[in-house]
Amino acid sequence: MLFRSNPLLGLLCSSEEGFVESEIIYVLRKASSIDVMGTYLEIFKSREDLRPQLMLEFGDRGCIQLMQLAHESLSSQDENLVNAAIVTLGKFGDAESLPLLLTTLASSKNANLSATILQNLGSYEASLVEQSLLEGLHSPVARIRANAVEALMECNSVSSIKHIENLLTDDNNRVRANAALACFRLGHTKAIQVLLDMSQSPSKWMRLSCIWALNATSTDQARETILGMLHDPDYDVVMAAAKCSSNLMIL
Repeated sequence: MLFRSNPLLGLLCSSEEGFVESEIIYVLRKASSIDVMGTYLEIFKSREDLRPQLMLEFGDRGCIQLMQLAHESLSSQDENLVNAAIVTLGKFGDAESLPLLLTTLASSKNANLSATILQNLGSYEASLVEQSLLEGLHSPVARIRANAVEALMECNSVSSIKHIENLLTDDNNRVRANAALACFRLGHTKAIQVLLDMSQSPSKWMRLSCIWALNATSTDQARETILGMLHDPDYDVVMAAAKCSSNLMIL
């Protein structure tokens, strides 16, 4: 076994308490891949409970040489591992993986799985994934709609603006905020007014989502609005505004 230059790796291999190993993997996130990957691969083979977390590590570390392992994990019965494999393949963004992701999407009857795939299609060229993402905009599941919007924004699908605009009045806070931000980034700058209106919504969830999206626009108008929301009657909204205000250095 390849551990042993780092005592945490020794503990990782000897412990039988799942939460302990999980914390160790988290602590080792800044360790060199050269130092940890041999041990991680051994553990991946023997510990099913740690496979999802390790698969995410493979993606975070850019271990594209393990792409085949991620491909194989798509057929796992462990939903958490399948989701982790999808996220990892999205980070790799390799063309070889796209047909597998689209096939998995087409056959999926699991809304969470479908939403994860759609979100990670944003790593690919717009022309290759746009149709699947546009279909996601019409899903009855809010998370799928929101993730489809994010992916269209990420792959810079300018031609999708007219479709995303239909979600600017969506009943779901995250979908509406994502749609406004996507339209703004894709060239429809007046869509920021949707976010400004959301800041005055009676729904705290609309106000919370608009803070995130406004912060992402990095405009002066957004900064002023977020600052004004420091006086919101809801504690969660105030805390979200305070965090963004601190990040924007406007206090």
